[in-house]
Amino acid sequence: MNIPILPHISFRAHAAPAPWGRALSACALLAALLSVQTPAIAQALTIDDFSDGNATLEVPAMPLPASGSLQIATAASVPGGWRTLALTPTAGSSALAFMLVDNGSLTAYRLAPQSLYVSFGYGQSAPMNLDLSGQNALRLDLGWAGASTSTGWDGRALDVTVYATTSIGAGLNPDGSAARAVLTEGAPVDIAFASFATNSATGTPVNWADVDGLLFVVSERNPGASGAGFGLNAISAVPEPATAWLGCAALIAFALGSLRKSKLRLRRLAGPAARIGVAAALLAAGPGHANLLTNGSFEAGSFTPDANGVQQLGLGAPGPLPLAGWTLFVGDVFWVGTPNAYGISSSDGSRSMSLYDPIRPLVRVGSVQQTVASTIGTTYELSFDIGANNNFLRPTGVRVQAAGQAADFYNTGAADWQRFSWTFTANDTSTVIYFAGLFGDGYIGLDNAVLVAAAVPEPGTWALLAAGLVGVAWRRRRAALGSVDS
Repeated sequence: MNIPILPHISFRAHAAPAPWGRALSACALLAALLSVQTPAIAQALTIDDFSDGNATLEVPAMPLPASGSLQIATAASVPGGWRTLALTPTAGSSALAFMLVDNGSLTAYRLAPQSLYVSFGYGQSAPMNLDLSGQNALRLDLGWAGASTSTGWDGRALDVTVYATTSIGAGLNPDGSAARAVLTEGAPVDIAFASFATNSATGTPVNWADVDGLLFVVSERNPGASGAGFGLNAISAVPEPATAWLGCAALIAFALGSLRKSKLRLRRLAGPAARIGVAAALLAAGPGHANLLTNGSFEAGSFTPDANGVQQLGLGAPGPLPLAGWTLFVGDVFWVGTPNAYGISSSDGSRSMSLYDPIRPLVRVGSVQQTVASTIGTTYELSFDIGANNNFLRPTGVRVQAAGQAADFYNTGAADWQRFSWTFTANDTSTVIYFAGLFGDGYIGLDNAVLVAAAVPEPGTWALLAAGLVGVAWRRRRAALGSVDS
Protein backbone atom coordinates (compact mmCIF):
# COMPACT_ATOMS: atom_id res chain seq x y z
CA MET A 1 0.00 0.00 0.00
CA ASN A 2 1.36 3.42 -0.98
CA ILE A 3 2.01 5.79 1.87
CA PRO A 4 1.37 9.43 0.95
CA ILE A 5 4.55 11.50 0.61
CA LEU A 6 4.26 14.68 2.61
CA PRO A 7 5.88 17.96 1.63
CA HIS A 8 9.34 18.17 3.20
CA ILE A 9 9.20 19.43 6.78
CA SER A 10 12.48 19.64 8.71
CA PHE A 11 12.77 19.44 12.49
CA ARG A 12 15.87 20.41 14.49
CA ALA A 13 16.69 20.92 18.15
CA HIS A 14 16.61 24.53 19.31
CA ALA A 15 15.31 26.65 22.10
CA ALA A 16 11.60 26.51 22.77
CA PRO A 17 9.91 28.47 19.95
CA ALA A 18 7.87 31.52 20.54
CA PRO A 19 4.15 30.83 20.80
CA TRP A 20 3.49 32.22 17.33
CA GLY A 21 6.31 30.13 15.85
CA ARG A 22 5.03 26.89 17.36
CA ALA A 23 1.52 27.61 16.20
CA LEU A 24 2.66 28.37 12.66
CA SER A 25 4.72 25.16 12.55
CA ALA A 26 1.77 23.07 13.68
CA CYS A 27 -0.52 24.83 11.21
CA ALA A 28 1.98 24.15 8.41
CA LEU A 29 2.03 20.45 9.28
CA LEU A 30 -1.75 20.30 9.44
CA ALA A 31 -2.10 22.11 6.11
CA ALA A 32 0.38 19.72 4.50
CA LEU A 33 -1.56 16.71 5.74
CA LEU A 34 -4.85 18.09 4.53
CA SER A 35 -3.38 18.76 1.09
CA VAL A 36 -2.31 15.15 0.57
CA GLN A 37 -4.18 13.33 -2.15
CA THR A 38 -6.22 10.29 -1.19
CA PRO A 39 -4.09 7.13 -1.29
CA ALA A 40 -5.02 4.45 -3.76
CA ILE A 41 -7.53 2.21 -1.98
CA ALA A 42 -9.09 -1.02 -3.28
CA GLN A 43 -12.70 -0.54 -4.29
CA ALA A 44 -15.64 -2.52 -2.95
CA LEU A 45 -16.99 -5.16 -5.32
CA THR A 46 -20.75 -5.58 -5.65
CA ILE A 47 -21.74 -9.24 -5.84
CA ASP A 48 -25.54 -8.81 -6.00
CA ASP A 49 -27.76 -5.73 -5.78
CA PHE A 50 -30.98 -7.64 -6.63
CA SER A 51 -31.85 -5.18 -9.39
CA ASP A 52 -32.40 -7.63 -12.23
CA GLY A 53 -35.85 -9.13 -11.95
CA ASN A 54 -38.41 -10.77 -9.69
CA ALA A 55 -38.65 -14.16 -7.99
CA THR A 56 -41.08 -15.33 -5.31
CA LEU A 57 -41.35 -18.29 -2.95
CA GLU A 58 -44.43 -18.38 -0.70
CA VAL A 59 -46.28 -20.84 1.49
CA PRO A 60 -49.03 -21.89 1.69
CA ALA A 61 -49.73 -20.36 -1.76
CA MET A 62 -47.21 -22.68 -3.47
CA PRO A 63 -47.40 -26.47 -3.10
CA LEU A 64 -44.55 -27.84 -1.02
CA PRO A 65 -42.45 -30.58 -2.70
CA ALA A 66 -41.46 -33.81 -0.97
CA SER A 67 -38.10 -32.30 -0.05
CA GLY A 68 -39.88 -29.90 2.32
CA SER A 69 -38.32 -26.82 0.70
CA LEU A 70 -39.35 -24.43 -2.04
CA GLN A 71 -36.45 -23.62 -4.38
CA ILE A 72 -35.94 -21.48 -7.45
CA ALA A 73 -32.90 -20.65 -9.59
CA THR A 74 -33.03 -17.63 -11.88
CA ALA A 75 -30.56 -16.07 -14.29
CA ALA A 76 -29.11 -12.92 -12.76
CA SER A 77 -26.37 -10.34 -13.27
CA VAL A 78 -24.15 -11.93 -10.63
CA PRO A 79 -20.86 -13.84 -10.77
CA GLY A 80 -21.70 -17.25 -12.22
CA GLY A 81 -24.88 -15.90 -13.81
CA TRP A 82 -27.40 -17.55 -11.47
CA ARG A 83 -29.04 -16.78 -8.12
CA THR A 84 -30.69 -19.57 -6.10
CA LEU A 85 -33.35 -19.03 -3.41
CA ALA A 86 -34.71 -21.61 -0.97
CA LEU A 87 -37.44 -21.41 1.69
CA THR A 88 -37.98 -24.19 4.26
CA PRO A 89 -41.22 -23.73 6.22
CA THR A 90 -42.02 -25.32 9.55
CA ALA A 91 -43.48 -28.78 8.99
CA GLY A 92 -47.24 -28.87 9.33
CA SER A 93 -47.71 -25.10 9.53
CA SER A 94 -50.07 -23.31 7.15
CA ALA A 95 -49.06 -19.80 8.25
CA LEU A 96 -47.58 -17.35 5.79
CA ALA A 97 -43.87 -17.43 4.95
CA PHE A 98 -42.35 -15.91 1.86
CA MET A 99 -39.11 -14.92 0.17
CA LEU A 100 -38.90 -12.62 -2.85
CA VAL A 101 -36.53 -10.61 -5.01
CA ASP A 102 -38.25 -7.45 -6.18
CA ASN A 103 -36.34 -4.78 -8.11
CA GLY A 104 -33.57 -3.86 -5.75
CA SER A 105 -34.04 -5.91 -2.59
CA LEU A 106 -34.33 -9.43 -1.22
CA THR A 107 -37.11 -9.75 1.37
CA ALA A 108 -38.05 -12.70 3.59
CA TYR A 109 -40.73 -12.80 6.29
CA ARG A 110 -42.86 -15.26 8.23
CA LEU A 111 -45.79 -15.19 10.63
CA ALA A 112 -46.20 -17.40 13.70
CA PRO A 113 -46.04 -20.32 14.16
CA GLN A 114 -43.63 -20.54 11.23
CA SER A 115 -39.89 -20.29 11.93
CA LEU A 116 -37.77 -18.41 9.41
CA TYR A 117 -35.24 -20.58 7.57
CA VAL A 118 -34.17 -19.35 4.14
CA SER A 119 -31.07 -19.39 1.97
CA PHE A 120 -29.75 -17.63 -1.11
CA GLY A 121 -26.66 -18.64 -3.00
CA TYR A 122 -24.43 -18.34 -6.03
CA GLY A 123 -22.32 -20.85 -7.97
CA GLN A 124 -24.68 -23.84 -7.85
CA SER A 125 -25.25 -23.85 -11.64
CA ALA A 126 -21.90 -22.46 -12.79
CA PRO A 127 -18.76 -21.45 -10.87
CA MET A 128 -18.50 -17.82 -9.80
CA ASN A 129 -14.75 -17.60 -10.59
CA LEU A 130 -14.62 -14.66 -8.21
CA ASP A 131 -11.26 -13.15 -7.24
CA LEU A 132 -11.64 -11.49 -3.83
CA SER A 133 -7.95 -11.43 -2.95
CA GLY A 134 -7.96 -7.63 -2.67
CA GLN A 135 -10.91 -7.60 -0.28
CA ASN A 136 -11.26 -8.18 3.45
CA ALA A 137 -14.90 -9.03 4.20
CA LEU A 138 -18.32 -9.84 2.79
CA ARG A 139 -20.80 -7.05 3.49
CA LEU A 140 -24.58 -7.42 3.80
CA ASP A 141 -26.31 -4.07 3.26
CA LEU A 142 -29.45 -4.52 5.34
CA GLY A 143 -32.56 -2.41 5.02
CA TRP A 144 -34.07 -4.02 8.13
CA ALA A 145 -33.90 -7.25 10.11
CA GLY A 146 -35.45 -8.63 13.27
CA ALA A 147 -38.55 -10.03 14.94
CA SER A 148 -41.70 -8.81 16.69
CA THR A 149 -41.55 -10.01 20.30
CA SER A 150 -43.72 -9.43 23.35
CA THR A 151 -41.35 -6.64 24.44
CA GLY A 152 -41.13 -4.93 21.03
CA TRP A 153 -38.99 -5.16 17.92
CA ASP A 154 -35.75 -7.14 18.31
CA GLY A 155 -33.20 -5.96 15.75
CA ARG A 156 -30.75 -8.79 16.52
CA ALA A 157 -33.06 -11.80 16.22
CA LEU A 158 -31.56 -13.44 13.12
CA ASP A 159 -28.34 -15.34 12.43
CA VAL A 160 -26.62 -15.74 9.08
CA THR A 161 -24.21 -18.56 8.23
CA VAL A 162 -22.07 -18.15 5.13
CA TYR A 163 -20.42 -21.02 3.26
CA ALA A 164 -17.60 -20.26 0.80
CA THR A 165 -15.72 -22.85 -1.23
CA THR A 166 -13.81 -23.35 -4.47
CA SER A 167 -15.55 -25.92 -6.67
CA ILE A 168 -18.69 -26.09 -8.78
CA GLY A 169 -21.72 -26.57 -6.57
CA ALA A 170 -19.80 -25.40 -3.53
CA GLY A 171 -22.73 -23.43 -2.17
CA LEU A 172 -24.62 -26.66 -1.56
CA ASN A 173 -21.76 -28.26 0.33
CA PRO A 174 -22.32 -28.14 4.10
CA ASP A 175 -18.61 -28.78 4.57
CA GLY A 176 -17.71 -25.50 2.87
CA SER A 177 -15.65 -23.13 4.98
CA ALA A 178 -18.21 -21.32 7.13
CA ALA A 179 -18.57 -18.12 9.14
CA ARG A 180 -21.45 -16.90 11.27
CA ALA A 181 -22.77 -13.47 12.20
CA VAL A 182 -25.83 -11.75 13.63
CA LEU A 183 -27.97 -9.70 11.27
CA THR A 184 -27.83 -6.41 13.15
CA GLU A 185 -30.41 -3.92 12.05
CA GLY A 186 -29.33 -0.36 11.37
CA ALA A 187 -25.80 -1.08 10.10
CA PRO A 188 -24.10 -3.08 7.35
CA VAL A 189 -23.01 -6.51 8.53
CA ASP A 190 -19.38 -7.27 7.68
CA ILE A 191 -18.25 -10.90 7.76
CA ALA A 192 -14.46 -10.85 7.78
CA PHE A 193 -12.63 -13.40 5.66
CA ALA A 194 -10.46 -14.16 8.69
CA SER A 195 -13.55 -15.41 10.57
CA PHE A 196 -14.17 -18.30 8.15
CA ALA A 197 -13.37 -21.66 9.68
CA THR A 198 -11.20 -24.16 7.85
CA ASN A 199 -13.15 -26.54 5.61
CA SER A 200 -14.07 -29.49 7.81
CA ALA A 201 -13.92 -31.95 4.93
CA THR A 202 -10.64 -30.96 3.30
CA GLY A 203 -8.82 -29.20 6.15
CA THR A 204 -8.00 -26.27 3.88
CA PRO A 205 -8.95 -22.59 4.23
CA VAL A 206 -10.94 -20.61 1.67
CA ASN A 207 -9.02 -19.60 -1.43
CA TRP A 208 -10.29 -16.05 -1.71
CA ALA A 209 -8.53 -15.61 -5.04
CA ASP A 210 -10.88 -18.20 -6.58
CA VAL A 211 -14.30 -18.32 -4.92
CA ASP A 212 -16.72 -20.46 -6.89
CA GLY A 213 -19.63 -20.76 -4.48
CA LEU A 214 -21.30 -18.64 -1.78
CA LEU A 215 -24.31 -19.73 0.24
CA PHE A 216 -26.06 -17.54 2.84
CA VAL A 217 -28.39 -19.28 5.32
CA VAL A 218 -30.59 -17.11 7.57
CA SER A 219 -32.36 -18.53 10.61
CA GLU A 220 -33.85 -17.31 13.88
CA ARG A 221 -31.83 -17.22 17.07
CA ASN A 222 -34.87 -17.75 19.33
CA PRO A 223 -37.95 -18.88 17.36
CA GLY A 224 -41.33 -17.98 18.78
CA ALA A 225 -41.82 -14.33 17.85
CA SER A 226 -45.09 -13.32 16.19
CA GLY A 227 -43.22 -12.32 13.05
CA ALA A 228 -39.63 -12.25 11.80
CA GLY A 229 -37.81 -11.29 8.64
CA PHE A 230 -35.27 -9.11 6.87
CA GLY A 231 -34.77 -6.88 3.85
CA LEU A 232 -31.39 -7.04 2.08
CA ASN A 233 -30.36 -4.36 -0.42
CA ALA A 234 -26.99 -5.66 -1.62
CA ILE A 235 -24.12 -8.07 -1.06
CA SER A 236 -20.57 -6.87 -1.69
CA ALA A 237 -16.95 -7.57 -0.86
CA VAL A 238 -15.13 -4.70 0.84
CA PRO A 239 -11.42 -3.94 1.36
CA GLU A 240 -9.56 -3.40 4.61
CA PRO A 241 -9.29 0.15 5.97
CA ALA A 242 -6.54 2.29 4.45
CA THR A 243 -3.66 1.96 6.88
CA ALA A 244 -2.06 5.04 5.35
CA TRP A 245 -4.78 7.16 6.80
CA LEU A 246 -4.15 5.76 10.26
CA GLY A 247 -0.69 7.33 10.10
CA CYS A 248 -2.14 10.57 8.78
CA ALA A 249 -4.64 10.63 11.65
CA ALA A 250 -1.81 10.27 14.17
CA LEU A 251 0.15 13.15 12.61
CA ILE A 252 -2.95 15.34 12.53
CA ALA A 253 -3.48 14.59 16.22
CA PHE A 254 0.14 15.64 16.87
CA ALA A 255 -0.38 18.91 15.01
CA LEU A 256 -3.56 19.69 16.90
CA GLY A 257 -1.84 18.79 20.17
CA SER A 258 0.90 21.29 19.42
CA LEU A 259 -1.71 23.94 18.81
CA ARG A 260 -3.41 23.17 22.11
CA LYS A 261 -0.15 23.38 24.05
CA SER A 262 0.92 26.69 22.53
CA LYS A 263 0.32 29.64 24.87
CA LEU A 264 -0.86 32.06 22.24
CA ARG A 265 -2.23 35.45 23.11
CA LEU A 266 -5.27 35.05 20.88
CA ARG A 267 -8.15 35.23 23.33
CA ARG A 268 -8.99 38.84 22.70
CA LEU A 269 -8.73 38.39 18.95
CA ALA A 270 -10.40 34.98 18.65
CA GLY A 271 -13.68 35.96 20.32
CA PRO A 272 -14.81 38.79 18.02
CA ALA A 273 -13.26 37.20 14.93
CA ALA A 274 -14.99 33.90 15.58
CA ARG A 275 -18.38 35.49 16.07
CA ILE A 276 -17.98 37.61 12.95
CA GLY A 277 -16.86 34.59 10.89
CA VAL A 278 -19.75 32.38 11.92
CA ALA A 279 -22.33 35.11 11.49
CA ALA A 280 -21.04 36.08 8.06
CA ALA A 281 -20.98 32.48 6.89
CA LEU A 282 -24.53 31.84 8.05
CA LEU A 283 -25.72 34.98 6.32
CA ALA A 284 -23.93 33.94 3.13
CA ALA A 285 -25.58 30.52 3.22
CA GLY A 286 -28.95 32.18 2.82
CA PRO A 287 -32.37 31.44 4.29
CA GLY A 288 -34.11 28.04 4.27
CA HIS A 289 -36.41 27.02 1.40
CA ALA A 290 -40.16 26.38 1.39
CA ASN A 291 -41.55 22.91 0.82
CA LEU A 292 -41.65 22.22 -2.94
CA LEU A 293 -44.31 19.54 -2.44
CA THR A 294 -47.97 20.48 -2.40
CA ASN A 295 -49.90 19.09 0.57
CA GLY A 296 -46.98 17.11 1.94
CA SER A 297 -48.87 16.37 5.17
CA PHE A 298 -52.01 15.19 3.33
CA GLU A 299 -54.28 17.67 5.07
CA ALA A 300 -55.98 19.30 2.04
CA GLY A 301 -58.64 17.76 -0.18
CA SER A 302 -62.17 16.36 -0.13
CA PHE A 303 -61.95 14.02 2.83
CA THR A 304 -65.00 11.73 3.15
CA PRO A 305 -64.18 9.15 5.80
CA ASP A 306 -66.09 5.94 6.37
CA ALA A 307 -67.36 4.79 9.75
CA ASN A 308 -63.79 3.79 10.73
CA GLY A 309 -62.37 7.24 10.03
CA VAL A 310 -60.51 6.40 6.78
CA GLN A 311 -61.18 6.92 3.08
CA GLN A 312 -60.10 4.39 0.46
CA LEU A 313 -58.72 6.10 -2.63
CA GLY A 314 -57.96 5.01 -6.16
CA LEU A 315 -59.51 1.55 -6.31
CA GLY A 316 -56.64 0.51 -8.53
CA ALA A 317 -57.17 3.09 -11.27
CA PRO A 318 -54.17 5.43 -11.75
CA GLY A 319 -55.03 9.10 -11.93
CA PRO A 320 -56.02 12.16 -9.88
CA LEU A 321 -57.13 11.81 -6.27
CA PRO A 322 -59.41 13.98 -4.14
CA LEU A 323 -56.19 14.54 -2.20
CA ALA A 324 -54.74 17.92 -3.25
CA GLY A 325 -51.46 17.72 -5.19
CA TRP A 326 -51.16 13.93 -5.44
CA THR A 327 -52.07 11.31 -8.05
CA LEU A 328 -52.35 7.54 -7.74
CA PHE A 329 -49.70 5.49 -9.54
CA VAL A 330 -50.81 1.92 -8.83
CA GLY A 331 -52.86 -0.04 -6.30
CA ASP A 332 -55.09 1.40 -3.59
CA VAL A 333 -54.20 3.84 -0.83
CA PHE A 334 -56.02 5.02 2.28
CA TRP A 335 -56.45 8.55 3.55
CA VAL A 336 -56.42 8.28 7.33
CA GLY A 337 -58.05 10.82 9.64
CA THR A 338 -57.76 11.15 13.40
CA PRO A 339 -59.41 9.83 15.43
CA ASN A 340 -60.05 6.49 13.72
CA ALA A 341 -61.06 2.96 14.70
CA TYR A 342 -57.51 1.61 14.35
CA GLY A 343 -55.66 3.82 16.81
CA ILE A 344 -53.50 5.31 14.04
CA SER A 345 -52.02 8.72 14.73
CA SER A 346 -50.69 11.40 12.36
CA SER A 347 -47.18 12.79 12.62
CA ASP A 348 -48.16 16.26 11.36
CA GLY A 349 -51.68 17.63 11.47
CA SER A 350 -54.78 15.46 11.70
CA ARG A 351 -54.47 13.33 8.56
CA SER A 352 -51.93 10.98 6.98
CA MET A 353 -51.62 8.44 4.17
CA SER A 354 -51.48 4.65 4.22
CA LEU A 355 -49.82 3.00 1.23
CA TYR A 356 -51.29 -0.39 2.02
CA ASP A 357 -53.40 -2.14 -0.62
CA PRO A 358 -55.56 -4.97 0.79
CA ILE A 359 -55.53 -6.70 -2.60
CA ARG A 360 -51.70 -6.92 -2.69
CA PRO A 361 -50.51 -7.53 0.90
CA LEU A 362 -46.87 -8.04 1.91
CA VAL A 363 -45.44 -6.89 -1.42
CA ARG A 364 -44.95 -3.47 -2.92
CA VAL A 365 -48.45 -2.09 -2.67
CA GLY A 366 -50.23 1.26 -3.14
CA SER A 367 -48.27 4.25 -4.44
CA VAL A 368 -48.73 7.97 -4.95
CA GLN A 369 -46.74 10.55 -6.89
CA GLN A 370 -46.40 14.28 -7.48
CA THR A 371 -44.57 16.24 -10.19
CA VAL A 372 -42.54 19.28 -9.16
CA ALA A 373 -40.41 21.82 -11.03
CA SER A 374 -36.68 21.15 -10.68
CA THR A 375 -33.31 22.45 -11.87
CA ILE A 376 -30.98 20.09 -13.72
CA GLY A 377 -27.92 19.27 -11.64
CA THR A 378 -29.39 20.57 -8.38
CA THR A 379 -29.37 18.31 -5.33
CA TYR A 380 -32.68 18.02 -3.47
CA GLU A 381 -33.45 16.64 -0.03
CA LEU A 382 -36.67 14.69 0.54
CA SER A 383 -37.71 14.14 4.18
CA PHE A 384 -40.73 12.15 5.31
CA ASP A 385 -42.21 10.11 8.17
CA ILE A 386 -43.01 6.39 7.91
CA GLY A 387 -45.73 5.09 10.21
CA ALA A 388 -46.21 1.75 11.93
CA ASN A 389 -48.80 0.66 14.47
CA ASN A 390 -48.97 -2.12 17.04
CA ASN A 391 -52.37 -3.18 15.69
CA PHE A 392 -50.70 -4.17 12.42
CA LEU A 393 -47.64 -6.01 11.20
CA ARG A 394 -44.22 -4.44 11.78
CA PRO A 395 -41.97 -3.45 10.10
CA THR A 396 -43.42 -1.14 7.47
CA GLY A 397 -41.41 -0.17 4.42
CA VAL A 398 -41.64 2.59 1.81
CA ARG A 399 -39.74 3.00 -1.46
CA VAL A 400 -39.02 6.53 -2.69
CA GLN A 401 -38.01 7.33 -6.23
CA ALA A 402 -37.08 10.46 -8.17
CA ALA A 403 -34.96 11.29 -11.25
CA GLY A 404 -34.21 7.63 -11.91
CA GLN A 405 -32.86 7.13 -8.39
CA ALA A 406 -34.53 5.09 -5.64
CA ALA A 407 -34.10 4.00 -2.01
CA ASP A 408 -35.99 1.88 0.52
CA PHE A 409 -36.73 2.85 4.13
CA TYR A 410 -38.28 0.90 7.02
CA ASN A 411 -39.91 1.76 10.33
CA THR A 412 -38.94 -1.10 12.62
CA GLY A 413 -38.69 0.63 15.99
CA ALA A 414 -41.12 1.00 18.85
CA ALA A 415 -42.14 4.52 17.73
CA ASP A 416 -45.28 4.87 15.61
CA TRP A 417 -43.47 7.37 13.37
CA GLN A 418 -39.85 7.52 12.26
CA ARG A 419 -38.28 10.38 10.26
CA PHE A 420 -36.12 9.67 7.20
CA SER A 421 -34.34 11.82 4.62
CA TRP A 422 -32.92 11.14 1.18
CA THR A 423 -31.12 13.20 -1.45
CA PHE A 424 -31.16 12.99 -5.22
CA THR A 425 -29.87 15.06 -8.12
CA ALA A 426 -32.38 16.33 -10.68
CA ASN A 427 -31.80 15.43 -14.34
CA ASP A 428 -34.73 17.33 -15.85
CA THR A 429 -36.70 20.55 -15.44
CA SER A 430 -39.52 18.58 -13.84
CA THR A 431 -39.24 15.61 -11.49
CA VAL A 432 -41.78 13.02 -10.37
CA ILE A 433 -41.61 12.29 -6.63
CA TYR A 434 -42.87 8.77 -6.03
CA PHE A 435 -43.78 6.98 -2.77
CA ALA A 436 -44.70 3.29 -2.83
CA GLY A 437 -45.61 0.88 -0.10
CA LEU A 438 -42.83 -1.68 0.05
CA PHE A 439 -43.67 -3.91 2.98
CA GLY A 440 -46.47 -4.19 5.53
CA ASP A 441 -49.77 -5.84 6.28
CA GLY A 442 -52.81 -3.68 7.03
CA TYR A 443 -51.06 -0.32 7.31
CA ILE A 444 -48.02 1.51 5.85
CA GLY A 445 -48.00 5.09 7.11
CA LEU A 446 -46.69 8.14 5.26
CA ASP A 447 -46.83 11.75 6.49
CA ASN A 448 -45.03 15.10 6.65
CA ALA A 449 -43.23 14.85 3.29
CA VAL A 450 -40.95 17.83 2.66
CA LEU A 451 -38.85 18.54 -0.45
CA VAL A 452 -36.24 21.33 -0.52
CA ALA A 453 -33.23 22.20 -2.61
CA ALA A 454 -30.22 21.18 -0.54
CA ALA A 455 -28.34 24.30 0.55
CA VAL A 456 -24.69 24.06 -0.53
CA PRO A 457 -22.62 27.13 0.43
CA GLU A 458 -20.00 28.33 -2.04
CA PRO A 459 -16.35 27.49 -1.28
CA GLY A 460 -15.74 30.98 0.13
CA THR A 461 -18.66 30.53 2.51
CA TRP A 462 -17.28 27.19 3.72
CA ALA A 463 -13.91 28.81 4.40
CA LEU A 464 -15.52 31.66 6.30
CA LEU A 465 -17.63 29.32 8.39
CA ALA A 466 -14.64 27.06 9.11
CA ALA A 467 -12.56 30.02 10.24
CA GLY A 468 -15.31 31.17 12.55
CA LEU A 469 -15.84 27.73 14.07
CA VAL A 470 -12.10 27.27 14.61
CA GLY A 471 -12.06 30.58 16.41
CA VAL A 472 -14.97 29.59 18.63
CA ALA A 473 -13.35 26.26 19.48
CA TRP A 474 -10.02 27.95 20.22
CA ARG A 475 -11.59 30.50 22.51
CA ARG A 476 -13.47 27.87 24.48
CA ARG A 477 -10.36 25.74 24.80
CA ARG A 478 -8.26 28.61 26.10
CA ALA A 479 -10.99 29.57 28.56
CA ALA A 480 -10.98 26.02 29.90
CA LEU A 481 -7.20 26.04 30.36
CA GLY A 482 -7.21 29.33 32.24
CA SER A 483 -5.53 32.64 31.55
CA VAL A 484 -2.56 32.72 29.20
CA ASP A 485 0.81 34.11 30.11
CA SER A 486 0.95 37.83 29.65
